[in-house]
Amino acid sequence: MGQIIQSVWQGITQWIAAHPGWATLFTYHALSAFVGSLEMPTTQSSAFYRFFFKFVNALAANYARAQASTTSAGYQPPKPETVPGPQVPVPPKVDKGV
Repeated sequence: MGQIIQSVWQGITQWIAAHPGWATLFTYHALSAFVGSLEMPTTQSSAFYRFFFKFVNALAANYARAQASTTSAGYQPPKPETVPGPQVPVPPKVDKGV
């Protein structure tokens, strides 16, 4: 088993040495996919994850995403009954019948 793994790694390193441009392009694509798949931090995210998200996106030159708000699209605001202040009733929907 160890000899098989060694021969596979040897083949990979030989391919990288023979095709440095393609290896760089593949590595860039893989790392870009990793960074792009990170979920935006929410208000409940830890400080470490917020730092990690911003740091990795800055390394990937994805500055707009690194400077984005710490609230993801999945954020749900508090329910109206918990929000202080005057409450405005919402009129019921009227079915217009098609």
